[in-house]
Amino acid sequence: MHEPLVLRDQKSPTDHRHLSVTIQPDGALRIVGHDLGDGVERALGNGMREYEWITEVAAADVQSVLDALGGERGANPLDVIATSCMHNPSRLENTIRALGIKPKFWSRMA
Repeated sequence: MHEPLVLRDQKSPTDHRHLSVTIQPDGALRIVGHDLGDGVERALGNGMREYEWITEVAAADVQSVLDALGGERGANPLDVIATSCMHNPSRLENTIRALGIKPKFWSRMA
């Protein structure tokens, strides 16, 4: 497994938002997000102050994502994602959805 690529690590007095990406040993692309604080409560209500999720794209679909992000064949996947998504971290998951890929998904709210 490669070291995680951190696309977002924003901290304020009332919030913390973190988003990272790894390539798994089987070649799958794993996106891990963890948000804490007032922003979560505004979005989810009901005293919910923590949201975490994992989106995992199967290895067979990773090249389609990289192609859609403008990556060249054979390029390091994390380099392609860093170049194309660092300024807009939501672009990665938006691209996956736009391609119609059905990733594994897990989430937890507290």
